[in-house]
Amino acid sequence: MDEQAIGIVENLKKDPDLMKSFEKGRKMAADEGEKFIEIKDREIVALIAYLQRLGTDIKIKDSKQETTQK
Repeated sequence: MDEQAIGIVENLKKDPDLMKSFEKGRKMAADEGEKFIEIKDREIVALIAYLQRLGTDIKIKDSKQETTQK
């Protein structure tokens, strides 16, 4: 799970606007004395991971069905 989350975060880091937003949030949390939730621990990363896995499982299932139908 952590390995997949790290991969997702690396892809998200390629978007400079998104990274500016996260850095702004980190600074605001520090200024206000609040806890900053790292990108890899956010719900959006879990959702992306779930959707990636769902897409992978569908491809595998479809391939097995095609093999059995031939």
